[in-house]
Amino acid sequence: MSGAPVHPTTPDLFHLRSRTTAIIDSQLRKRAPPSRPAPRNYRRTRSLSAASEAQVFGRIFGSLRINTSDQPPTNMAHIASCEERDHYYDGLPSRPRLLARSGATAWSRPRSWDSGYRYEKKRLDHVGRHPVVEEWNNSCGPGSLRHLVLDALHGLDWTAVDILRVGYPDADGVLPIVLMISVRPGEVDLGQAARTVGKCKQILDQFDLCDMECEMRESTVAHLNSTNPGSASPPQLSKSPIGRTWFDRDLQMSDRIGTSIASYDNPYLEGTKCLYLAITSENDPKPTIVALTCRHVVFPQSEDSGEEYRFDKQSPKKQITQPGANTFTSLREEVDNYLENCDDRLKKIRQRQIFDTTPDDDQRTRENLDRAEGKREIGLRALDMLNSVSTLPSRVFGHVFYAREYGIRPLKWKSDWALIEIHQSKYEQAVGSLTNKSVMSNLNDKSRRLTSSMVRGLEEDFFEMGKELELWGLITEAEMNAPATNNRSKSLEDPVLVVAKRGQVSGLTIGCANEVRSVTRVTDGEADYISEEWCITHIDGCSHFSEPGDSGACVFGLDGRIGGMITSGNGNRVPDITYATPMEWLLEDIKASGFTVTVL
Repeated sequence: MSGAPVHPTTPDLFHLRSRTTAIIDSQLRKRAPPSRPAPRNYRRTRSLSAASEAQVFGRIFGSLRINTSDQPPTNMAHIASCEERDHYYDGLPSRPRLLARSGATAWSRPRSWDSGYRYEKKRLDHVGRHPVVEEWNNSCGPGSLRHLVLDALHGLDWTAVDILRVGYPDADGVLPIVLMISVRPGEVDLGQAARTVGKCKQILDQFDLCDMECEMRESTVAHLNSTNPGSASPPQLSKSPIGRTWFDRDLQMSDRIGTSIASYDNPYLEGTKCLYLAITSENDPKPTIVALTCRHVVFPQSEDSGEEYRFDKQSPKKQITQPGANTFTSLREEVDNYLENCDDRLKKIRQRQIFDTTPDDDQRTRENLDRAEGKREIGLRALDMLNSVSTLPSRVFGHVFYAREYGIRPLKWKSDWALIEIHQSKYEQAVGSLTNKSVMSNLNDKSRRLTSSMVRGLEEDFFEMGKELELWGLITEAEMNAPATNNRSKSLEDPVLVVAKRGQVSGLTIGCANEVRSVTRVTDGEADYISEEWCITHIDGCSHFSEPGDSGACVFGLDGRIGGMITSGNGNRVPDITYATPMEWLLEDIKASGFTVTVL
């Protein structure tokens, strides 16, 4: 083969760019008239599009013999250009910056005729059926795919490894599978990024995963508790239906899951109530009704030693409020704005009243005034209710009962959970009769359409106002890895686990659970915590499934089975990828802490 002419392929073009421009330069110099010197600031070398380079190669190198054995390997990584760094991930919620990627195909921002010739947006999707699912999930010992990849990251300040479909859909709507490495912004230089990505691509090829690429991006993994700073007998948490007029207020003052909670000592650090549980122990066989959430929601990280906490009746209670301070302020502003609009409406009606000239005009005005006064009265009642819980003590609904110490458990996940003993005095109904209900209203139209197209047999009114879903049973770890469902991915036609959650900030969202577990790394200054995570993306591939403030939210299937609890997310400002701890693991860890546990 060395004696036959070899025409460059697309990878050859990419790696011979510098040689191309040098030869073009030579051709330009030969053709330039000697009597006309080049201007002082003239740039002879120019960056060419991939199409232009191909044409130049065809003309100049058509008969040139190239020894391909001297070329760099095709799995050599590419350092991102300035445009790639800023726009490669356009479409993802947090728009992370690309550092390096494998593959030799030149990248340019594609445009779509379907969107008015605007730039296309990248999307995320679950992997589906692929050999990497078993290869990555089922072995992490020496010589395994996961072990070799994590070993290649040694010395890097990495934050997460995700295996997802990322990119632009092909003609069949399918996205490419990518091993995506996240590193802390500003901590990894481009050369180091390219070398590491090249190593990881070689590892993928060793395991015959040649259809996968590797990319490194700047992105942080953070807990999803909110951190926005801010500035009569109280009502009980209601079991009444959630209304349309005051949806947020009714929800946040209800006994449903998915509501805002916060520590009494740090009321602006908000999270979400996950589930109600009943627990017993050898020392106390009487059931204690508790609410489950993340440890970092009830104990601010800056003040948390990470050690086991067990409530001692001789010590002050660590009280928890519902809702938190930010959410309460938002509810109060909503009512104030409503009343202001009512007052404006009444003022305009009264101003027009002086122009009434007939009995019919007068009758119409009185009817309008009655309606406006009635709406204002509704607003005043809502304001009275909020005024009755305007102080922190009036919003306390429980206290921390137990929190497991931080650590990596035998199943390779990080323990980050706490139990809140709830106070009967704060609930309308007996706490022993509570159930885990999630409000299914207020889902946006796009998510409704996508969900209906993927979930078979979904009732038409599933997301209508007033609809609630009672949670029961568990989604097993085995089903997370290999979904056994009639639901079909819109892009792959593979079985897909469609899940939902209601978080106190982002509300109700629908997502797709990824079959491949993610791996995250958290450093506390003394040690690294490397843990497995259940990875979830939004159903449309380009929105966020969760936001800061959603830590503790319960992830569940649309059949009501419980999947897990949200703990963190991967992305800058808002997460592209949401991480949750499987409920199967959580319940086992609660049992390992000396409790018998029942999901209400």
